[in-house]
Amino acid sequence: MTTILPSPPRFWWKGKKMLLLPLLLWALLALLSRCVRLRMSDRKIEQYFAGSAVKPVFQYTTDNGLRLHYASIGADSLPLVVFVHGSLGSWDAFILLTLG
Repeated sequence: MTTILPSPPRFWWKGKKMLLLPLLLWALLALLSRCVRLRMSDRKIEQYFAGSAVKPVFQYTTDNGLRLHYASIGADSLPLVVFVHGSLGSWDAFILLTLG
């Protein structure tokens, strides 16, 4: 005698997908966090520039209620160069361009 098992309900795989999606998203974020170096502290940057003739000056400005942190390096007599970084980075990604 052959026993026929009932097929699983249609929503069975849908529930597994709902568990799989957050797990994959978490794994992707964990992987990306290893690839991205976030902001260096002002103290570490000051240590980095300790032997340099040119040192950064850290300042804050407020615009429309938003407080922004910025650093300036160099003489006022030189041409202005503005570096803009993305949301996951920091201005310290441009450190090598500011030395010398």
